[in-house]
Amino acid sequence: MALALIHDSDVHFYNDWVAPEGYFTDRGRDVPPGCEEISDEERERRAAKSRETMTEWFAEPHEGEPTPHPSVADE
Repeated sequence: MALALIHDSDVHFYNDWVAPEGYFTDRGRDVPPGCEEISDEERERRAAKSRETMTEWFAEPHEGEPTPHPSVADE
């Protein structure tokens, strides 16, 4: 829904929130709203942090049974 609002607003907004350092600025362009240029080191730092966070979240099995879709639960 948020992306629909952004697209309907006619504001130039890029869905890629990060771009390699220099992607826009080395071409003489301003970095668009909602986007930032990051270095390779920063990209790798963020990727490592993401992997660490996901590993923590999925380290333990999910407790309980999944909730079935209502159409299956009614059978």
